[in-house]
Amino acid sequence: NPKKGDSRDYGIGAQILKSLGICKIRLLSNNPVKRIGIKSFGLEIVDQVPIDTSIDFLDDPVRKN
Repeated sequence: NPKKGDSRDYGIGAQILKSLGICKIRLLSNNPVKRIGIKSFGLEIVDQVPIDTSIDFLDDPVRKN
């Protein structure tokens, strides 16, 4: 049962990576549940890199112009 608001499916992506011979990945995610889900497709996660979820850049006046 996916978390409410997150209905993404990683199975097809995992199959594509495996068919390309990619079996080890660095996971860019803050969610430990995704790690479990992706590992269940047979990919080895060699590193999990947290992503910055702050949106402070939206207040940057240079980016607004």
